[in-house]
Amino acid sequence: MVFVFAEVKDFSYSDGQISYTLTQASDVRIQLFTSKEKLVSTIFAGNQKEGRYTYFWKGKDTDGNPVQKGNYILRIKAGRKLIKDTKFAGEGFLKFGNPSDIEIDKNGDIYIFDRGIQEKDMPNKVARIYKFHSDGKQAPDFKPIELEEESQNYFNARGGGPWMAISDDKIFYGGYHCVYVHDRKGKYLYLIGGWRPQPADPDDKTREGKRGIYGGGAGGTLGKDNKIYIRNVEGAEIKVFDRTKPGADGWLFTSNKDMVYAPVSGIYVGPSIVSDGKSKIYMTGQDLRRYDDTGNEIVFRYKYNGILREPIGLALDNENMVYVAEKGIVPKNETNPLPSRVSEIWDSGESLSLVNYYEFSDIKGLRDIAISPDGKSIYLLEDRDNFGYRGDKLQWPSRNIQGEGRLFKYEFSYSQLLEKKINLNGQDLDK
Repeated sequence: MVFVFAEVKDFSYSDGQISYTLTQASDVRIQLFTSKEKLVSTIFAGNQKEGRYTYFWKGKDTDGNPVQKGNYILRIKAGRKLIKDTKFAGEGFLKFGNPSDIEIDKNGDIYIFDRGIQEKDMPNKVARIYKFHSDGKQAPDFKPIELEEESQNYFNARGGGPWMAISDDKIFYGGYHCVYVHDRKGKYLYLIGGWRPQPADPDDKTREGKRGIYGGGAGGTLGKDNKIYIRNVEGAEIKVFDRTKPGADGWLFTSNKDMVYAPVSGIYVGPSIVSDGKSKIYMTGQDLRRYDDTGNEIVFRYKYNGILREPIGLALDNENMVYVAEKGIVPKNETNPLPSRVSEIWDSGESLSLVNYYEFSDIKGLRDIAISPDGKSIYLLEDRDNFGYRGDKLQWPSRNIQGEGRLFKYEFSYSQLLEKKINLNGQDLDK
């Protein structure tokens, strides 16, 4: 990664007009916050050349609603960089057998779905879900069997994943034909979907059943009104269920218009979908796409037109940014490999555009990504892509860079951060 330290000068605000001078090229974010540090709107985010810039804020929040009267904080952040937490977990990283998904709850605790090791001399594997605190120390909060005397920081999964989702009271993870549901102590509760589950419609001729799941390993994520979105048939469609109901009882609808297949890593896919918990849904294939849940249909909005390096995992922050984990690429001639990378992409409400990207020469096979609740930390998860041995070789070789199953933590930092206190009437309160 190359860090560019730019200087923002002559920052001014008057009656909706924001002006500043940038002394050299840099990534820049212009954002409005309430006095309690809640984001109101991202006015601009992107990479800019040296020069003088002016933007006009129309007095609306992220969703296009007029902003109420009151005092606000207008902030410019430039020169974002990542600093590795070398003290994370004591050694600077955690290591797993073959991890595929990382999730973070509202308290900042970390959950890892580990598919387990399957090597040529280890035909059997056990998938597990692990829990750690934000500093990488074990969080022994699981007690899947009530009779156990001690709690532990993992429990054995019933399926091989590879994706997972966390709510306030439950843990969800995908299987090929269903979604398994546990409580937050790790106790198994029920499954969602299944292969041709009952009740079935008499005229249902679909392969897995209208209310069933087939190829659901591409990913799943949680939405509003207790919805869970599952990428079915490796991403060719989305099946939507009420996640509080077992089996087929919670099926709501299926959408397949303008869908694309999920990214393939080895012979498995996912995680490759994320939701803001409201109506926005983002998915990776060979690109990044935004969809909206309109209530009874998933509708395509727009896609990111830039080039991504085998995108797969996704994360959202609270500032309208989408983070894409890119595994990196080994060309067919195995020369000049493209390393793992994270692209930070701004959703303006009208399009997806690149803000910045971060390359990692020491991270191999980046699989998934997560952002801390306060937006100050980012976690990067490698896979090991070691599934499918036949003899001494992988039966399904991938041109992706192979990982080592490690989890790293980085902190965000800026070369410059400027702010002004303003009110809705356009007054600069700092004058």
